[in-house]
Amino acid sequence: MTKARANQWEFPGGKIDQGEKEEEALIREIFEELGVRIRIGTRLESLEHEYPDIAIRLIPFIASLESEDIVLAEHSDVYWAGFAELAALNFSEADRKVVAMLRTHPSTQGLVG
Repeated sequence: MTKARANQWEFPGGKIDQGEKEEEALIREIFEELGVRIRIGTRLESLEHEYPDIAIRLIPFIASLESEDIVLAEHSDVYWAGFAELAALNFSEADRKVVAMLRTHPSTQGLVG
């Protein structure tokens, strides 16, 4: 997770550029924000969230790091949380929905720590 606005945690990611596939966008955004390469696994169900000033669509994926030398480019902090810790962290409103999904999704069963 990364720490951004309102001192809340967010999952890293960003916008999909025109002509870009979802997976390509995630790989690019993670590299731009954290300087690491990832391997993408399961795509979870997309969800939408409306803030007072903007509506966003989140397309979460389960991914793993291929490198671990994180270099922050766009965030004030980074934290590698164990799966069991997620519910206790102060997430942005939109990402709280992702945390709830992760807790019940079949692809995350058995992931603890």
